[in-house]
Amino acid sequence: MVSKDEVIACPVNRGTWEEVAENFRITWDLPHSFIEPDGKHIAIRSPNTGTMYHNYKGFFSFVTVALVDGDYKFMWIGICGLGCQSDAQIYNKPDLKECLENGR
Repeated sequence: MVSKDEVIACPVNRGTWEEVAENFRITWDLPHSFIEPDGKHIAIRSPNTGTMYHNYKGFFSFVTVALVDGDYKFMWIGICGLGCQSDAQIYNKPDLKECLENGR
């Protein structure tokens, strides 16, 4: 059995973030980049909660967000949002935004 800490490693100090940024620059020719967050709507059955889980694509969902490095390795994964929320609303949730801004 493999634990998440052996598979998913989010940098916790400036030096490690700089290594990730350098990898992005070399691999993808993207200077000054270190992560590429992306969200994915996961379809669900209607939870009978009105429109909270109904997304702009026309179905019910919740949103997972992942941060990956230049090698497509996961650094952070979260079930972060309701289907009706925008990317900005999801990013501004404290668990993701504070971790990125405070280096956790």
